[in-house]
Amino acid sequence: MLEFQKIFDELKDIIKEYEIFLDLKSDTLDNYYLDTRQVNKRNKKPIFFGAVQIKKTRKRASVATQFST
Repeated sequence: MLEFQKIFDELKDIIKEYEIFLDLKSDTLDNYYLDTRQVNKRNKKPIFFGAVQIKKTRKRASVATQFST
């Protein structure tokens, strides 16, 4: 599990630099989640930017990001 935490921390550091431009939704030991400040016109929810999570059931660290043009 220590290896996953190290990977999580490294991935978090990559997207953390964008935090000043975004809304931080979660910052815990196993979940870091950022939304944009723009609202989706269809569902009236903030647009997802990126997240890093450790899922205990699958034991993996992953990063998901979405960039708009």
